[in-house]
Amino acid sequence: MSTPAQVSVRRCADGVALVSARGEFDLRTADLLRQALADALVPGPDRLVVDVGGVTFMDSMGLRALVGGYRTARRQNTPFVVDNPSAFMRYKLDTVGLAEILGMAATASA
Repeated sequence: MSTPAQVSVRRCADGVALVSARGEFDLRTADLLRQALADALVPGPDRLVVDVGGVTFMDSMGLRALVGGYRTARRQNTPFVVDNPSAFMRYKLDTVGLAEILGMAATASA
């Protein structure tokens, strides 16, 4: 059984915009993530943190949404960090070479 995609945006007192993503992100749901990242970047926060701890699946469209948010943040000089990766997301981002780019330290291969 699939887990529906859910995304929330919260502005913190310290100037951080926090985007929390849960569930499955694919062709049908990646736009939810893309839009939340765009919303979080207007007006420009001091830092954008994307919590992917609840993400159970993400295909190339979901990854594209993450990279798009990262690129927009860079254009605005806003630090962008993917935080709290689930085991699935850690593996996925390490495998495609996005872990370091998206602000996560790379893990050693087993």
